[in-house]
Amino acid sequence: MKTLRIGGYRYTIEEVKELRSEADKPLHGQHVWSQSKILLQKELPQPQKEEILIHEVLHAIFISTGHKHNEQLIDAISNGLAQLGVGKYLYDKVT
Repeated sequence: MKTLRIGGYRYTIEEVKELRSEADKPLHGQHVWSQSKILLQKELPQPQKEEILIHEVLHAIFISTGHKHNEQLIDAISNGLAQLGVGKYLYDKVT
């Protein structure tokens, strides 16, 4: 089982075939706070999967620390961290 500790919680990282929002919109990743789970779409290219993992980890960090955030902020930070190789580090840590 793939896990990662974020803000005092042990998150399970799962790769799934398909993800959809409550509005039936396709998703590449999802942070499920109530279950301490991060879901990633399995069939994505590796670099994209790594950046999406960063994105979802950032959601977990912001929520666990009580900070308000939006998708634009998360996208900007995750893109920058991916360029620094953080996504590969995180992905390798949980695989």
